[in-house]
Amino acid sequence: MLREDEVIKVLAGFYKPHPRVKLGPGDDVALLRELSGRELAISVDSAYEDVHFTLDSLTLREVGHRALANALSDLAAAGAEPLTFLVDLQLPRRLAARAQELYQGMEELMKGFCISPAGGNITRSERLGLTIVVVGEVPEGRLITRSGARPGDLVAVTGDLGRVRAWLLAEEMGVFKGYEPWLRRLKEKYARPWPAIRTVQALKTEGIEITAAIDVSDGLGMDAARLARASEVQLRLYADKLPIDEATKVLAERVRLEPWRVAVESGEECEVLFTVPREAEEALARVSAPITVIGEVVEDRPGALLVLDGETVDLGGLGYDHFAMV
Repeated sequence: MLREDEVIKVLAGFYKPHPRVKLGPGDDVALLRELSGRELAISVDSAYEDVHFTLDSLTLREVGHRALANALSDLAAAGAEPLTFLVDLQLPRRLAARAQELYQGMEELMKGFCISPAGGNITRSERLGLTIVVVGEVPEGRLITRSGARPGDLVAVTGDLGRVRAWLLAEEMGVFKGYEPWLRRLKEKYARPWPAIRTVQALKTEGIEITAAIDVSDGLGMDAARLARASEVQLRLYADKLPIDEATKVLAERVRLEPWRVAVESGEECEVLFTVPREAEEALARVSAPITVIGEVVEDRPGALLVLDGETVDLGGLGYDHFAMV
């Protein structure tokens, strides 16, 4: 059985020197170098056993990857470039000797964004949990927030929506058992999501103004409503324009749910919902990343509506709420 200092030593080995990180693991704080004209963007996200995942359905490597990806997705929505991160690890004694597997699962993301953990904390716990603080930076005054959407803007989203929710439904109901290609396609998004940081950076490189954005963490429905309220506008989205993967559509048919409902209720997607001026539509098409225009911003009562067969559905209550009654 490893002792605490031994676990810390193993995990500290995942740190790699970074020009902006002056002091990393081994002291009571991490120290970052400031650059003139740059501002820090900091966010935190948590993943807890039996709340966000179970160890029956995910390996420790997948748990680590997924936890870091979801934390980094907040930086994507803000238009921030990652610098480093801190991990508060709640670790059961039975998993102490395998803690490095969590960090091994993060390595692909670390390499992809040239980051590594600058420190953290370990606490013994009955269940596994990771709380990750991510630190990024943006040019001064260029942070993207939820509150800048304007009437006339287009509403767009990165990637596809629904595979996370579809996987959970498939697992819960035993759908696709023995039909591995569909299972792999659904679980890929759930277990190994990839934050849309490079897609948002590509939009900025193309000179596209992102007026508002939000990480799709609790479902397109609830998060679209949050962006709308923050901007004091109405988002009008169109069901036939939602980017829904074929595997999600088949799952929805098998469980007798509308594909749009699976898509808008699907949380932890690691996608970004954002708004841009209408004149940016042609420029959007030039970005070599999966982006779909799904609606528009209108001047009306703040909220998010889905247009479906000529009717409208209020999206505000569709998604995942930690404290909603089951």
